[in-house]
Amino acid sequence: MRFSGKMAKKAQKTAKQPARRRTEAGGRTAPKRRNMRAVDRERAIVDEAIRFFAERGFEGQTRELAKRMGITHSGIYRHFPSKEALIERVYQEVYLSRWSPDWGALIRDRALPLEARLTRFLSRLCRACVRVQLGTDLRVLRHEVVRHHRSLSRSSPP
Repeated sequence: MRFSGKMAKKAQKTAKQPARRRTEAGGRTAPKRRNMRAVDRERAIVDEAIRFFAERGFEGQTRELAKRMGITHSGIYRHFPSKEALIERVYQEVYLSRWSPDWGALIRDRALPLEARLTRFLSRLCRACVRVQLGTDLRVLRHEVVRHHRSLSRSSPP
């Protein structure tokens, strides 16, 4: 389709203008979207989800997470089939990836009183968590993971 006269000038001017970025509440602009490889995008989603769930709890909406990241809501679901799958991945990253094989033996060692075993275990777990800097409030995240795990245990059949 060709324009003539004033319409052509207006079309050229509009084409040269950069696309406006949506603004969030408070007048801030949303982060600029970047093209990333799938594995890099998934890593970015997990990293941000760890921070997001630590701040908001697991009741936080994935739509909010997507907005915070500057991606579409469906972008999260391209990498994770459900919110539950994303939460499981967060749990894996925050807790299971830090598990040391020695800790099972430490916890089962009945030569020590239970309190001593738990104290040693928690001390070693804390050191492992401190070594990996997340920049999140792990206490809040731990509370949310435990609460979420309990709710899943209640809802699943025996």
